[in-house]
Amino acid sequence: MPTHVTSYLSRFRDRVRRVKPMERDYDIFEVLPDGQPIWRAAVAGHENALRVLKQLAAKTTNEVRMMHLPTKAVIAMMNADKSQSDRSE
Repeated sequence: MPTHVTSYLSRFRDRVRRVKPMERDYDIFEVLPDGQPIWRAAVAGHENALRVLKQLAAKTTNEVRMMHLPTKAVIAMMNADKSQSDRSE
């Protein structure tokens, strides 16, 4: 392999090692008793989003959801049992 190619590959590997993996962004929603979702926060990183979700769940009896909006995936829910039983009464 030519020297300039190995030199480039070596520099590329060094840069890759220094790059931190990107963290996903998550959105936190509170679902009101009538079923309407209310956006509460945007959070970077899975662990940070779980922390914010738990904090919000401790402050409300409504269902709270952590979502990854680009994929429309619900990652976590809290207080779901409480809010569903409240709606059925």
